[in-house]
Amino acid sequence: MEDISKEKEFNQKENIESITAEIVSVTTITSSMRVAREKTGMFLSFIATFFLSLNCFYAKIILRAYPNDFDSIEFLFMRGLSIVVYGILHTYITKTEIIKPNDLPLKFWFLLRANMNFFYNSFSISALWYLRASTVQIIVLLSPLIVLVLSYFILNEPLYFRYLIGTLMCVSGSLLIILNENKSNKNNKKEKNESLITTAQIFLGVFLAFTSAFFYAIINIASKILATHRVSINNQMIYIGSANMIYSLIYIIYKRKMCLKIGYLIMCIFHGSFFYIYYICYNRALQLAPVSKIVIITYLQIVFVFILSDIFLGERIYTTDVFGSLLMVTYMIYNVLNPIVKHTKNNNNEKNNYGGKDEKKINLIEQ
Repeated sequence: MEDISKEKEFNQKENIESITAEIVSVTTITSSMRVAREKTGMFLSFIATFFLSLNCFYAKIILRAYPNDFDSIEFLFMRGLSIVVYGILHTYITKTEIIKPNDLPLKFWFLLRANMNFFYNSFSISALWYLRASTVQIIVLLSPLIVLVLSYFILNEPLYFRYLIGTLMCVSGSLLIILNENKSNKNNKKEKNESLITTAQIFLGVFLAFTSAFFYAIINIASKILATHRVSINNQMIYIGSANMIYSLIYIIYKRKMCLKIGYLIMCIFHGSFFYIYYICYNRALQLAPVSKIVIITYLQIVFVFILSDIFLGERIYTTDVFGSLLMVTYMIYNVLNPIVKHTKNNNNEKNNYGGKDEKKINLIEQ
């Protein structure tokens, strides 16, 4: 009897150890998969960020090339048309179907995402008339500060103390860059009245850019919700393009005028491809990593836009631009690397615990 009881006890202990090993193994795999998913999401977000920076930069290129013909709303009409075309082609290639308005999943967030895109772009593109492309991009990139708050209340994502520090760094950095607009536009030979007009234009540009930042924050929240539920990207793009076309068409009909120069139309249509590639990468990134981490990576737009604007647009980079960018990018790098380091440490701890046959886990299983 004693031998039988000892054998049962031995078998029970062996089963407990095997179950413990299985739990640790699953936990380790889950944790490592989470790290891998987040890394992939961050990489895709990096690619998306590059194409998003091209959106702002290339819009400024068109404005410079056709200063007398460029109209931000007409531009959005042609870009919306190209996005719809790309969306239909995407639908044909992936063999999916276009969802009817009545059958839209998460209808509120779907339509909010499509409509907010028009207002975000119309304000940010209008700001390009008065500010450097890099300054507009900097102000728009303050939207993650709004996103962090919205994601806490809507998506239940945690808020950390480092976000407060990051907010101070980002606001300080952006102010340094915004103040350089006076250096960029100032001319010592100008009269006082002309100088006042320039200052007023800068304030108008900053106001337009800040307004677009608010819409951009809402777009990020809606995008995260749609990405979480895996709502088809091509359908999102078709509705985004359609919303741009509808709103723009109302303006064009009222204005009764539209630029039909072939070169201008081609440049506007081509611009849509940058946005399409950006959103495909960004949407997938949102599925793989939390929005608070993905959005921070968009600060790299600062680097891309500064370099492209300096080379192709002749927009001078000032020392304070560099300092302001470093403040914002430093926080971005810390926020991205911090969770990866923590996950790696957790994985090592789990492996060490299993190697020592952690009795606490065995006791939990027995209970």
